[in-house]
Amino acid sequence: MPSDEHYVWCAYAKAGVTVFVLGFLGILTGRVWTCVAPGTVAVLGPWVRIVGAALVLWSVLARLGWSIQTWEGNTSAERVNNRLFYTLHVLGVLCLISSMSAMAFG
Repeated sequence: MPSDEHYVWCAYAKAGVTVFVLGFLGILTGRVWTCVAPGTVAVLGPWVRIVGAALVLWSVLARLGWSIQTWEGNTSAERVNNRLFYTLHVLGVLCLISSMSAMAFG
């Protein structure tokens, strides 16, 4: 059975890969946005950032912790809670990075 230290290192490695992939996808999306519809960047860019920040804030504030936590950590409520948190957070960060990239390159 892997040690707790192994789980910590795996979690940080997964987070690092996620940050790298989101950064790459966000920059790529921003570049495509400036090429496809350059006139919309100035108008929609701030709104996309607001939506991204709202999604990140929503994911953080809505995440349930101790109220649904079990010893095993594998109930359906916990899995849905984790998946919703991850999905909202990823979408929010992707919106933030792509809008900032479009504003920088546009």
